[in-house]
Amino acid sequence: MPAKALGRSIDAETLHALVPSLILQPLVENAIVHGIAVRSGAGRIAIRTSCEEGTLRVSVGDTGPGFVGHPAAPRRKGIGLTNTRERLLHLYGVEHRIEIGRGAGGGGVVIVSIPFQEQPEAARS
Repeated sequence: MPAKALGRSIDAETLHALVPSLILQPLVENAIVHGIAVRSGAGRIAIRTSCEEGTLRVSVGDTGPGFVGHPAAPRRKGIGLTNTRERLLHLYGVEHRIEIGRGAGGGGVVIVSIPFQEQPEAARS
């Protein structure tokens, strides 16, 4: 059962998953700058993880206008997503996937899928 708090849904199986350093930073920054910052009211960012068939899935979603079909959606290739794509390609080759689209309730969502690797037991604190 996932633990939920403050916009997070972290699958317990993924608590010790290894992810590349600072891979979430540009995704969360994009959700803030291009998502909730363009709203007139409050917004929300949700981070979720899951493990399916040896693949770690990390998603960052927001309640902003989304990527597709909205006049305020970014029309250019941003540095953050471009760098994230390049890093994942360098680290995982064809063993990764990045999906960009609209969340189920609207807003933008980016889902990164990489091979699941777990932190060794001895390194956990």
